[in-house]
Amino acid sequence: MIEIRHKISGVVLQLVEEETLGGADLRGADLRVANLGGADLRVADLGGADLRGANLRRADLRGANLGGANLRRANLGGANLGGANLRSADLRYASLSGADLSDTATVPFGGGSYHGYVTPTELFVGCVRLALDAIPADDDEAAWTTVHRDAWRWWSRYGGMVRAAIAATADEREAILARVGADDNPDVEGN
Repeated sequence: MIEIRHKISGVVLQLVEEETLGGADLRGADLRVANLGGADLRVADLGGADLRGANLRRADLRGANLGGANLRRANLGGANLGGANLRSADLRYASLSGADLSDTATVPFGGGSYHGYVTPTELFVGCVRLALDAIPADDDEAAWTTVHRDAWRWWSRYGGMVRAAIAATADEREAILARVGADDNPDVEGN
């Protein structure tokens, strides 16, 4: 049995019958401010879980379902989110520094009044859609203002997080293109 504890008070938030959290069914669990740093949560179902303020630093979340989870202000620094489902997850103010987002089809983010996500080809923020190759330079206030009147202020605050999400999805896109290209290109050895 595993006890999931509050990261400050140490109070037990959840008891899990399994020996590991990998593959655990934690759908809708109240894990606010839980200390799950370094936890093995591979293919765990955390769909709709409340993980606000949780410590998930260096957690292994490969293949986990975090769809609809509330990860507001969660620390996901250095976490492995490869292949995780993050659709409709609330990642406002979450720390993703050093997180591995490979094989993640979309990377949601948000802050303030505008939320969005990154796919391998596009950036969506609120009702605005931009091709990744059409995103203005970080310091180009005039270009950002043509995207939306509030875009410059928003980008100044959240641009770093969005650039990290773009880098993660770009790496995945390159891997997909390399696999597709190798399958379709008769000049590649082995075809």
